[in-house]
Amino acid sequence: MQNVGIRKKSSKSTYVLAALIPPLLVILVWATKGIFPFGNNNLLVSDLGTQYVPFLTEMRRQLLSGQLSIYSFSLGLGDNFFPVAAYYLISPFNLVSLLFRPEQMPVAVELIILLKISAMGLTFTYYLRNAWQQTRQTWLFAVVYALNGFVAMNFYNIMWLDALVWLPLVALGMKNMVTHGKRRLFLFSLTVTIFCNYYLGYMTVLFTGCYLCYLLWRKERTWAASYQVIKTYLKTMVQIVLLACCLLLPTFLGMQKTDKTGIKASWFLPTPEFGVSFFKQMGISGSSYLQRLDHAPSVFVGSLVVILAVLYFFERTRDKREKIAAFLLAGFFFLSLWLRPLNTIWHLMNRPAGFPYRNAIFLIFFTITLAARQWQVHKKFDKASTSLVAGVFASLLVLDILLTRTDIFWIVLSLVGIAIVTVSLICLTEKWRKLVLLLLTPCALAANLYGSMAGMDFGNQVNYEKEYYAAEKAVTITDQKEIPSYRIVGQGSFFKQAYKEEYNGYNDGLLLGYEGLTLYSSTLNKQTRHFFTSMGYYSKNVRRISAVGGTTFSDSLLNVRYYLKATNNGMRTEKNNNALGNGLLTTAAAQKIVYQSHNAFDNQEKVWHTLLPSSKQLFQKTKILAVKQLKGKDYLVKLSTPAAGTLYYAQKYYDENGHEQQQLKKLRKVGNSQVYEFRLGASSQNELTANHLRVLNQHTYSQGITVLQKRKLLLEHRSGSSRLRGHIQTEGNRSTVVFNIPFDTGWSITSNGKKLKTKQALGSFLAVNLPQGAAKITLRYVAPGSLVGFLITIVGISWLGLDWFLARKKEIKRN
Repeated sequence: MQNVGIRKKSSKSTYVLAALIPPLLVILVWATKGIFPFGNNNLLVSDLGTQYVPFLTEMRRQLLSGQLSIYSFSLGLGDNFFPVAAYYLISPFNLVSLLFRPEQMPVAVELIILLKISAMGLTFTYYLRNAWQQTRQTWLFAVVYALNGFVAMNFYNIMWLDALVWLPLVALGMKNMVTHGKRRLFLFSLTVTIFCNYYLGYMTVLFTGCYLCYLLWRKERTWAASYQVIKTYLKTMVQIVLLACCLLLPTFLGMQKTDKTGIKASWFLPTPEFGVSFFKQMGISGSSYLQRLDHAPSVFVGSLVVILAVLYFFERTRDKREKIAAFLLAGFFFLSLWLRPLNTIWHLMNRPAGFPYRNAIFLIFFTITLAARQWQVHKKFDKASTSLVAGVFASLLVLDILLTRTDIFWIVLSLVGIAIVTVSLICLTEKWRKLVLLLLTPCALAANLYGSMAGMDFGNQVNYEKEYYAAEKAVTITDQKEIPSYRIVGQGSFFKQAYKEEYNGYNDGLLLGYEGLTLYSSTLNKQTRHFFTSMGYYSKNVRRISAVGGTTFSDSLLNVRYYLKATNNGMRTEKNNNALGNGLLTTAAAQKIVYQSHNAFDNQEKVWHTLLPSSKQLFQKTKILAVKQLKGKDYLVKLSTPAAGTLYYAQKYYDENGHEQQQLKKLRKVGNSQVYEFRLGASSQNELTANHLRVLNQHTYSQGITVLQKRKLLLEHRSGSSRLRGHIQTEGNRSTVVFNIPFDTGWSITSNGKKLKTKQALGSFLAVNLPQGAAKITLRYVAPGSLVGFLITIVGISWLGLDWFLARKKEIKRN
């Protein structure tokens, strides 16, 4: 009885240490970096500052206001919110954000990260103790797992951390299923993993297939027994997919509208992904924040774990079959990182846009598992084999110094760590060995995290709260009792003092709760981006659209009613009285329009004449009088204007994918028949012709806008952004309403209670043909695939219920 009590006490202390030490080490490192509350710095860096904080702020706003909506007009021109929620927001840890004010969201994110890291330590401890009966210093290996190299390099990519929380339970659930036929934990943990982040969930599914092969191979069994396990596994996987269909199906259909669905043959060429740079990653601080977009796999687990994991295969008392199975699995995980086709398959048949080798977590997990098992069975280490492993390990790090340009300090520190670990294993008594290694390993993990954060330009929490409050107040002022939906464009940086990294405000609409034009997200609709680039708005890549570019006309077409301008004297609001509402009454010709590439002026002219067929030309060409090349790509252009209005320059640029685009740059207001000189940048003189420099004729524009104002439709929000209402009266052959909402099959539209067939117009917008007369229009949005996905999930739940009922009935009958 006394021994049982001691074991229980030991078990509790193990879990406490595993849960507390990892976040405490993180806090210690953050404190040295002056991160709040140990200073004014916060984690507004990389995608955490530009994407995750705005997404969490929007989620918090919807939950606390009770206006849950599956469609958001803060996503660019508007888009299905389902893929964003599925990828970024479903983690239960995100509910912590409800405890904080919106301007405190960076602090909430800090707490979310710490809680996830703590949970990693807990689940890995539970896994070791129950899967492998680990009792010796289990907490130490849990700490290594919670602060491994992947976590150190990607802790600010918070949506991926959940996979590391649940992975140990998935592995334990699989072992229970293979050994005891119990699949409940496996089914639950893998389903939750997929719900928390379907992307890492997909990788975890691949992991389970590999791990099943390992579990079946490591112990000799009959074919009948193996077949039964495989059958149970496949049945469970089908049930998991059915359970997750309410999430996966609408997310899959939503992601098909992005520009990330293409597959290139070059991604599957049998070429290596990295060379000797991999060895550096096994040492302390193999990569830093500055290399976050391109580096070898972040697999740091500390010298002790590497040496123990390799010694696992030197163990003579261990079953040969077991060692072969472990070697094959570890080797396959390595090949999945190194060989391009395998790496592509693991990344959902795509290439990562920065933050590579996200599947490194599985090699890390298995390596730490092998090390823990070796530590459990060994109290004495062979000098020859331990020295050999340590020597090879050290040689690989030295090789990296010789062949690549690297930071010698961290390599030397790693070599010192290898030496201390080796001496401790082969020379010290068990008591002193434990003491040295239990101190050294957490220090190495903390040092690695510190080095991985090198180069971070932290945000400023105090300034963020001040600037958030000022921007929120400015947005609120624009919204004085105006129920109809409209858009706001921010000009300048609202958070100039809060961010040290470049901040372009792509997701300010989500952050501050207004409808805008801009977006930065992996879920960006490719049709929306095509419209933006066709109209001359700047788009850096397939994940970003901005309000920079375009013209006064295109802004009005998109219902931009307010401009919020950040100045040195605070926020300034400017109203656009020419905003054309949420839709326009026009003819069926709007459904036939096709845009030309690299011709933004003509594309806008097409839209203008489609809406106003009898109007004069809106964009008139200037007369180029002289072009003189200055330094480099700068030119001095002398021109005369054809009319009074606004002069625009169609400047060519290439996006990150190498595709040619045009951005319309506003130069200045001009008078009629006036001569002006401008200094402009261009690749060649051929890009400075009359086609590229045109004046928006103010007189023509004003006349046309007056006409279009009488044909505009205003929509009011109902139930968030998923239900809209408005009224309009048809006029002769003008019976087509074009909404400035991206076309999406999820929208259903009724006029006076009668459902209408949705059309696509002006290239990418939603439209309907109305019957003659007055129309009371209602728009409702349901995410495509959500109803079918929900029904499939119900089928999965019913199947599980039937399984439980039959098993229960069988048990009662047996008893």
